[in-house]
Amino acid sequence: MIHSMYKLSTGLAVTYLLALSIGSVPLSAQINHQAAALEQARALMKQPLDVVQIRGNTQSKMRLTGIENEQVIFQIGNGMGEASIPLAQLGEISFRILVDDEYNQAIGAIVKETLNRQQLNIIRERNFPMVRFLPIPRENSIFHEAVKKLFEALILTESYDQALLLLQNIDLNKLDPEFEQLAIRLSGKLADEAAYELASATLEEIPIESINLANLNAVLETAGTIRDHENYESAKTLYDRLASNPESRDLEATYWSYYCGIYLGMFKDDHLFQQQVEQIKPGEPLFSLQQLILGTYYLQREQFPLAMKTISEGVAYARPIDPWIAELMYRSGVAYEAIEEMQTAAAVYDETAKFFPNSNWAKLAREAYDRIQLQH
Repeated sequence: MIHSMYKLSTGLAVTYLLALSIGSVPLSAQINHQAAALEQARALMKQPLDVVQIRGNTQSKMRLTGIENEQVIFQIGNGMGEASIPLAQLGEISFRILVDDEYNQAIGAIVKETLNRQQLNIIRERNFPMVRFLPIPRENSIFHEAVKKLFEALILTESYDQALLLLQNIDLNKLDPEFEQLAIRLSGKLADEAAYELASATLEEIPIESINLANLNAVLETAGTIRDHENYESAKTLYDRLASNPESRDLEATYWSYYCGIYLGMFKDDHLFQQQVEQIKPGEPLFSLQQLILGTYYLQREQFPLAMKTISEGVAYARPIDPWIAELMYRSGVAYEAIEEMQTAAAVYDETAKFFPNSNWAKLAREAYDRIQLQH
């Protein structure tokens, strides 16, 4: 299942991720190595798969060559030809692969998070050929668990380009929820690496409109990372998808979509925006977020006294657990500065930098504080 965004992004993944590489190995050598590994992964997915067929008490070796039209295609004899079994008629037939101690140790290293490149290669060579055979039901094969372990191994070793390749060749809707969780984990890793377009492309593969609450919250966190780095268009698309999920029990995704829309210039001349946003009463959990968004809207429209009033209400009702407090404080300083209450603005900027030193807003607050001190 290949989406158009992936067709564009898979090649970019290699270039982008290699740009992040550091160490003694020359960048050109790293590029060649990663490109070769990606091409090898593509080739491995096309290879036939040698398995042991188990039917009742009997076992026999078999070479699977593909799945077409709901039929498992396999080789007969020594290259004499091919035959097929309908997926719906596998019955008690099951398939397994032959493994050895090295393979088992490599799988164990995933759990321990000690997987090295040599062990990764062992898993890749065994498990990439299984990707094509995931339509075989779980009760008839170990392919689901094996490919899941491969996916996890690629993320663990930061082989993100190969993980993307795997993801674009599976159908999450037909696999168990752990594949979905790994895809979300991959998108979060890419967002943390500032590969926002690739993170968004990864999320295109995930059925966000129907994921469960735990996965929804994980995607919400990734959307926040993308938003914090000002990729508002991608973040808004993601928030809109999150808001349509029936598991979304509050307006947080909807409100962050409004926030991104403000920065995309969507609401500057929308005089009904306040009426649309103003749905939460003081004291309710998302009231401070609502006020942050309305205050940002008023600042953009240069309605500074109204922005000051709105943001101050947000600060007054903010809870310690609200992750947007630092921005709310910073916007409060901006509003005070806009109405030329410079001493108060400087004090607010100073408090923002001191109380939220690890936030994205601390640096901006410190710069604003220093600028006011120089001017006065």
